[in-house]
Amino acid sequence: MSRLLRCRVLIGSPLRFLASRAGLFVLLSFLVAVQDTYASTLAASQFLARIGAQGVPLYYILNAAVSIPFATLFSSVIDRFPRRQLFAYGLGLFTIIMIVLPVLPPIGKAMPYANYLVVRIFEHLIWSFYYILV
Repeated sequence: MSRLLRCRVLIGSPLRFLASRAGLFVLLSFLVAVQDTYASTLAASQFLARIGAQGVPLYYILNAAVSIPFATLFSSVIDRFPRRQLFAYGLGLFTIIMIVLPVLPPIGKAMPYANYLVVRIFEHLIWSFYYILV
């Protein structure tokens, strides 16, 4: 096998896979994971820098108090709209939040809690949509 042909096979196969439906889901999963990792790290570091470790127990209580009603609302809405559209809007909104989050001024003690809660809720929401789509 010539060198050029081997190069085409090595490069062409992954590119063909990424152009397939399964490949696009893999690529989408990678991009969502990158955004999720960035968002989690950013929110956690800002939270710990502003509130400190002593605020973590209250955060987990607030997370449960906010996540349960939000999950209930989510489960009632998801069947009413196209899932692809909800995923795209959720991902777009999450992207906007991640652009705005680092530039927000540190206002009081409530803002770090709110930022961290919003990021965690959107993480769960985006991954839920992704797994439903797959």
